[in-house]
Amino acid sequence: MLHIGELAAALGSNVSITAVLLTARDATIGGRLAAKGVGSGLSAHLERSRARALELNQQAAGWVHRVATDSKSVTGIAREIIALPNWTEPDA
Repeated sequence: MLHIGELAAALGSNVSITAVLLTARDATIGGRLAAKGVGSGLSAHLERSRARALELNQQAAGWVHRVATDSKSVTGIAREIIALPNWTEPDA
């Protein structure tokens, strides 16, 4: 997994990084996976999804912003991310 320091070094000087972890409840994830038509493999996909979500949440530092995506449109999620501290350029 790429570390923030390595990412900042690769991007150059004066870099500000805002990390975001998108989250969703199991029911939301189940509905999304079912809509993709994974069929008989749904249980396996759900189990892998739960395990990966738990792993990501545990490994992500406390300063990583968590954004719940349940019942939100892509536009709504994007607006919430853009509103995070330090995401947008300061007013000139």
